[in-house]
Amino acid sequence: MALAERVKLYEKIETKRGNPLVVFVTSQRQGAIGSMAGDVIDELIDQIRAIEKLPETAVDLLIESTGGDPLTSWRVISLLRSSFKKVNVLVPHSAFSAATLLALGADEIVIGPYGSLGPIDPQITTRRKDGTTQQFGYEDIASFLSFVREEGGITEQQYLKGAFEKLCEVVEPPVLGFAKRSSSLSISIAEKMLQMHMIDPEKKTQAHSIATKLNKSFFSHGHALGRKEAEEIGLNVAAPDTELEKLMWDTHTDFESELQTRTPFDPLAQFLRDPLAAPLLQSPPPIHLPPQVNPQLAVQLLQNYLNQQLNVTLPTIEVELKYAFVESRRASSEYYVRNRILIQRTLDMKFNGNMVILNQGWRKVAILTPTAAPTT
Repeated sequence: MALAERVKLYEKIETKRGNPLVVFVTSQRQGAIGSMAGDVIDELIDQIRAIEKLPETAVDLLIESTGGDPLTSWRVISLLRSSFKKVNVLVPHSAFSAATLLALGADEIVIGPYGSLGPIDPQITTRRKDGTTQQFGYEDIASFLSFVREEGGITEQQYLKGAFEKLCEVVEPPVLGFAKRSSSLSISIAEKMLQMHMIDPEKKTQAHSIATKLNKSFFSHGHALGRKEAEEIGLNVAAPDTELEKLMWDTHTDFESELQTRTPFDPLAQFLRDPLAAPLLQSPPPIHLPPQVNPQLAVQLLQNYLNQQLNVTLPTIEVELKYAFVESRRASSEYYVRNRILIQRTLDMKFNGNMVILNQGWRKVAILTPTAAPTT
């Protein structure tokens, strides 16, 4: 299927639910993973402006994402709540991390049988002094210190100080402070998101407890919370009926197909699949030098051989990857990146390469109906 077919699904979901539907999806394809970021806000504003709002209008947001910027979650929900009386989130497959944070701001979270939310503990990525990147979760730091005290049995202050100094050799102190602030921010946003729709004063008091559980109670950031577990921690979760479940899942599978989610993206493999790259996959033929050849001539012959083997015409390979979509039956936009793949091969069959970005950004996509074929 494609956009025109997805629009049919969106129309059916809107008829079924009685609410306008907006879809926000980021790529989960290995090697081309997209994330929630602030540049999506204008695309969502366009969607909101395209909806004919009534005083009692509610809106459904179908989301699939592994997460991203938590402040984007806050902005998205704030935008929707400023325009609609009620906000619902539909989760056919996965809404992790910042996407879970976004779902917390919904009056109702409709999770399909294969849908999952996830923990909201922040994941920190920093650059070391040597230029390499370092990624860790805030809870990893707290767990290390707990390990030193509880498993290592180290309780004396001087030895705890030594362990902390070792930690600071691996993670710079300002980064530790940033990690702590990020964890506090995650809990704060989650609590405020929940209180947006918690009318009952008693339930409002549960918001902090739920936010803290989602931030600190799971041993892996990749833990998947299904419908039952999400309900057990206090979230307002609902199950779709059979018809809605199928419509949500069909939407998921169509994006899965367009994004090639089940096929990891490998720039080298993409390059070598081109027929013009075939010479790079051939082993260099052996070189035969006369037994009594002059050493100076041998060096020259060897140099000519190397130049000949390395002088291969390389194809120009360009590939376009899609990272995010914001769609409805009214309008559609997608975030794309167009790359040029540059590869070189050494004589020992090692490949060196890079991808150069030629163009990227959000672009509008026309919604073509079966009766509105493109003109030539």
